[in-house]
Amino acid sequence: MDTIRRERLDAWSMGVLVTSLFLMSGLLGRFLPRDGMISVSLVISVLFLAVCFIRASRVALALALLMTLTSLWAFTGVWPRGFPFAYLVPLVIFIGIVRFTRLRRTVFRWLGGGRIERSLVPLFCLIVVLSAVGLFAWSRLSDPDLGFFREMIPKGHFGLVVSAGLAFALINAAVEEAVYRGVVQGALESAFGLTWLPLIVQALVFGYAHLEGIPSGWSGVLLATSYGFVLGIMKRRSGGMMAPILAHVFADLVIFVILVGFVV
Repeated sequence: MDTIRRERLDAWSMGVLVTSLFLMSGLLGRFLPRDGMISVSLVISVLFLAVCFIRASRVALALALLMTLTSLWAFTGVWPRGFPFAYLVPLVIFIGIVRFTRLRRTVFRWLGGGRIERSLVPLFCLIVVLSAVGLFAWSRLSDPDLGFFREMIPKGHFGLVVSAGLAFALINAAVEEAVYRGVVQGALESAFGLTWLPLIVQALVFGYAHLEGIPSGWSGVLLATSYGFVLGIMKRRSGGMMAPILAHVFADLVIFVILVGFVV
């Protein structure tokens, strides 16, 4: 009876948290000033953190904690909000806190490496190829304004540019996968089981987070949502984070090539 009751509590809390996930993903950025969006996200995250704590829902509590730390980091304003700090610093603080709580085993299981079996290699290669084709097609057909992102690329020696590209791909892939396929998908699967719902929700949140990223716009949201969905499947089939992170690295390298083609 305790197990059933605890799962229901998790599912109830997670149902509430799903709403806030969409708010935090950047959807409100189209309707509110950035500072207003951050403030709303922080208030909602803190409220849900309190709700999850009161209802003793450990799974939802972990996700609410990460959401609160992410919103709080952006809300301070005195710290860097952009790449890679927006997710990286809150994630590091989150892992540091979790390490000394009862959430440790659960969260670390979500972030485990897993294995890339031979049967997974064709799917892995297919995802890498299709993501590259999709990104190049998006950049050509949508003709996005990428000036802001191009300004972030160091100009000069070829080796410096290549190093920056590798660093971007590795850091961005590891951080985004840890957040979306690790904590978000892991929490949803713990609450609702290995159903389609966790895959769909984490993919939608991941897609909305790219509304003003790369790929951007609603076409970018659709592309990123589809990509997040197949990465979620890959994480589930491989039993860990290694496969989706590696696939994401290749996609980020393609993004860097799209950007650097206008810089070098």
